[in-house]
Amino acid sequence: MIDSALVLPSPRALLPELSETDPVPELRAACAAALDILLADGPDRLVVLAPPVSDLNRARGVVDPVGHRIARHLLGEHDFEAQVALPYEAASLVEHEDVRSTAVIVMADGSACRGEKAPGHLHPEAIPFDDAIECALRTGDVDALAGIDPSQAHELWCEGAAGFHVLAEIARGRQIATDVSYADAPHGVAWWVARWDLA
Repeated sequence: MIDSALVLPSPRALLPELSETDPVPELRAACAAALDILLADGPDRLVVLAPPVSDLNRARGVVDPVGHRIARHLLGEHDFEAQVALPYEAASLVEHEDVRSTAVIVMADGSACRGEKAPGHLHPEAIPFDDAIECALRTGDVDALAGIDPSQAHELWCEGAAGFHVLAEIARGRQIATDVSYADAPHGVAWWVARWDLA
């Protein structure tokens, strides 16, 4: 039974520090705190969903989604099932639910076009797009998450759309208690740390 879902972002800055100055200290602390609470609940099964490797990176020989790499770093010695956020994964997770307590971690960013120095530069639709996602995360609006337009997400450099779609479907029909402990875009990319408890 899927009891909870945690949304975490997947910036490479969360990987082991390459310098003495942490570029995302507040985000790192928020991720650590949310994971500590999730793991203290003692789920029997932990599933991490990450966006698939892009065609460009796959051509470069990259086979491991960055979201899974970041999850391994953040989770340390805790084992998890690594799955790719694709449309059929929601049905697979729900259909194969069993008596074990399951927590799902969705590695998902918002747009990367919120400023001139953002990876995708400035796009006028980025902030409204992200505001709609944040509102859905805060209110448990599965229809809003399920309705994220993949074409618009691609235009806005949002790699998290597929993960948000999966989150919506595994939570559909459930009572949802929400908590968003981090919401910011310090480098022009929208990041959230959000938990949904499903009853």
